[in-house]
Amino acid sequence: MSDFDPQSDLLLGRSCLSYQLQFCLPAEARAALAELSSQLARSVPSGLWFAPAETLHVTCSSLISPREDWYDKDQFWSRISSLVEESVKQVELRIPAFRLHFGILRVADTAIVALADHDPCVARARAIVAQLVPTPEARPPQPQPPTIHASLCRYSEAATLPNDLRNLAEGHQHDIWTEIDTLVLVRETTYPSLKVDTMMSVPLAR
Repeated sequence: MSDFDPQSDLLLGRSCLSYQLQFCLPAEARAALAELSSQLARSVPSGLWFAPAETLHVTCSSLISPREDWYDKDQFWSRISSLVEESVKQVELRIPAFRLHFGILRVADTAIVALADHDPCVARARAIVAQLVPTPEARPPQPQPPTIHASLCRYSEAATLPNDLRNLAEGHQHDIWTEIDTLVLVRETTYPSLKVDTMMSVPLAR
């Protein structure tokens, strides 16, 4: 795995400040994904931090990242909050409820995620937000479009992970279908999504 460079996540369980637009996962989908985490825990006894089932979600847009620390987040939020509210209303009006299929586990340098198939509704929702809400001026460019995924676990002690982690993780088969019908705006204060305040919640059109 010469192309795999796992990084311990030093922010785990720590206080942070971020604002996120998240697609809610129904309880059944979260339970199915949590069972995948349990299978991983049996295969990989050390080095992984597993997300509690109740925190699992699909990110629509990270408006202010918990890792960004080079600008005044409160000031920036004051500047964009009305635009964010308008983007949420536009998503509510223009994006119908949709179904996601999680069928692949992907091992990245910072996390193991359940990857969902592409869905045009997610791309359209993200485009609405991107058109209306500016990003921090100093944010590095992000040329690759974000995937649709739920982060199952991160690396608490990367040095203890097995060399064959990718094979161990990606060998777990799953076939999870779920309907997405709610978008929420949250203020995150403990990473990752261990403590959030829901600021807006809107249903997607049936």
